[in-house]
Amino acid sequence: MAQGADPLHWREAGSPGSPVVLCLHGQFLDGRSFDALSERLAGRWRVLVPDLPGYGRSPLPRPYSLEVVREAVERDLAIRGVRETAVVGSSIGAYHALGMALAGELRVSRLALLGPIAGADPEVMEAFAGYARALASGVDLVEPFLGLALPAAWAEAHPVETASLRTRAAEAPRATLAAECDAIGRMADLRPRLRELRVPALVRVGDADRNTPPAWGEAMARAIPGAVLQVVPGVGHLPLVQDAEATSTALERFLS
Repeated sequence: MAQGADPLHWREAGSPGSPVVLCLHGQFLDGRSFDALSERLAGRWRVLVPDLPGYGRSPLPRPYSLEVVREAVERDLAIRGVRETAVVGSSIGAYHALGMALAGELRVSRLALLGPIAGADPEVMEAFAGYARALASGVDLVEPFLGLALPAAWAEAHPVETASLRTRAAEAPRATLAAECDAIGRMADLRPRLRELRVPALVRVGDADRNTPPAWGEAMARAIPGAVLQVVPGVGHLPLVQDAEATSTALERFLS
């Protein structure tokens, strides 16, 4: 990639002179996941939200890896002159957030991790490798994604929100999903390094999360020195959708 290139599509809200908050989305969804939160935070922070590589209006890099994703975000932040930021990461976005904090290429001032993953045991990684093969063969995983992300009772009670999520998830390019799942199937395990972190951290998980089970978040909160754990009853993998007001309030307080 050419020096100084800016390959990712970014959304930005707030004043350029304010402290920076970087928001990193999870699988199947793009930077629009943070639109409501960005609007809420914009009065006090400069909120930067990329479409991660391959999603939305950002190109899919070849070769693809989770390290390439992290480096692309860090490169774009450097182009913008950002050397310090708080990071809000959802799902695999939380993995990227942790990777940034551990890599040390920029100063991460705070970490807010929603339904996070920091590593996985071999059977989980093999499952993601299987998802990659299924996607490459043409299998549509939107409905399984929704089934894992949203508790059935919530989805039934919120048909409009569920339909909107289904539409947005269906927009994710199959090639991106296959590459990402394959990369997750080979990802470096960050869990042994969590004790190295010296940054205020919030881990917020739903007790009905079937995608990244609450036990994962609980273990992460125990491993990160001083981390705060919040377990939300009845919420699945998408607290910014199912528990938007309370989760946004928790993030706002934590970032302050």
